[in-house]
Amino acid sequence: MHGVEGTSMDVKRIGRIFGWFFIGTFITSIPARILFVNGVGASWTDMRFVPGAGSETSLKLGAILEFGLIVTQIATAVVIYPLVRRQSETVALGYEWAFLFGPGLVAGIGNGLMLGYLMYRSALVPPRMALLGLIGGPLLILSFLLTLFDVYDNGSAFSGLLALPEIAWEASLGIYAAWKGFRTDSPIARPQMATA
Repeated sequence: MHGVEGTSMDVKRIGRIFGWFFIGTFITSIPARILFVNGVGASWTDMRFVPGAGSETSLKLGAILEFGLIVTQIATAVVIYPLVRRQSETVALGYEWAFLFGPGLVAGIGNGLMLGYLMYRSALVPPRMALLGLIGGPLLILSFLLTLFDVYDNGSAFSGLLALPEIAWEASLGIYAAWKGFRTDSPIARPQMATA
């Protein structure tokens, strides 16, 4: 991406591209989950996932959307890397690698903690908004662990409650970045912060 280290207009453009890819993760992930549940003929009974007769078409469409999710997740990391590495190259690389853990932990660790940290420290988005990620990430990780150890079922009211800050963070980040781009007054948006 030529000119990433340059003018403030590039920072806004990077932010908008990132925002649209981030929104793409919502557009692909939510329908994919619904199609997979339908594809295996499952239903939610007493908040428990119950498999049943499936639909091959739903599974195929879900797989296509899941591939789209992978592409949009990787794209978000690649698009912002040249910019956010100015804040922390280690965390910026960690955000890309977090996707290897799978969707159960990616949102909490990658989108919540790592991306929340990068956005909070860099002020590419309003810091108060980034606090949602720093709060939502640990809550989502806690919810994942509580579900893993059968404290409550996935999809329960309590798991939904713990997911709300992360959902608010991810939705606000995607919409803000797609609409406004990144903030040009961010310290890492300055041309002198560019690395060779």
